[in-house]
Amino acid sequence: MMFRFSPWPLFQSYRNAFLRLAAIAVAIFMTMTVQPVIAATAVGKPMEFVLVHGDMAWCRSDNRCPDWISAEGDITPDTPTKLRKILDRLGDDRVPIVVSSPGGDIGAALEMARAIRKHNLMIAVGRTRWRTCPVADPMCAKAHMPDGTMKGETYSAGAFCNSACTLFFSGGVKRVCGQWAWLGVHQAKSFDNGAQIERAGLSPQWEKKVIQFIEEMGVDKHLFDISLEAKPNQMRNVPQMEARSLNLTTELAAVEDLVAARNCQDNEPLGVCAARARIPPRK
Repeated sequence: MMFRFSPWPLFQSYRNAFLRLAAIAVAIFMTMTVQPVIAATAVGKPMEFVLVHGDMAWCRSDNRCPDWISAEGDITPDTPTKLRKILDRLGDDRVPIVVSSPGGDIGAALEMARAIRKHNLMIAVGRTRWRTCPVADPMCAKAHMPDGTMKGETYSAGAFCNSACTLFFSGGVKRVCGQWAWLGVHQAKSFDNGAQIERAGLSPQWEKKVIQFIEEMGVDKHLFDISLEAKPNQMRNVPQMEARSLNLTTELAAVEDLVAARNCQDNEPLGVCAARARIPPRK
């Protein structure tokens, strides 16, 4: 009796398995790249600023904990006023900003960026949560204290800074966005004067103003060219390495690194500042 071996069924089996794995990989990739954009269009709440006191792991052995400003929501024309109020309240304290926003009003974003640059503040793309709040409401009411502040911790997953938010983000003296957070740009929408006719792109005057602002903040003006690659209803991701090459971010780090660093000098890496901040002061 002779047995004849045919490799074809085995090949088909391996091929089908490979195709299934490839489909899963593509699905995961699409989820990672598209989901933040979907989330961005679903927020729809004006940006709010909350002073957060770091909890647990953020504290030093002498129980001194870092603070940061949580900034989450849409940038509206009155958002700069809200920002000025919390900055005035903090005075000379250099408290970093942790932002997650789908964008919004460009003029407001420019004003906010200049305000945080004037105060010499650092910024990171991230979100804030309190450990006892539900996942769907990470900054729930029970996390807030009577004075309006809250205790919490930062995280990167699902955080995003899109559209006009990237202009606000540019104002930070140190700017970071970790691998699990998202920076996105696209063409702006504008309306013709006197008529509610929406069109893609900015007027020549606003285009010049935005490009000058980007250069003023020390970011490569090529960022504006990149934004033209996506229509107003689309979003173009700026990956971590590209953001660094454009100087949109100032170093490869995440929100946790920036918060842990506390008051960090412009010429110091966040890692050095974070290590120093964890050492209790000598008595």
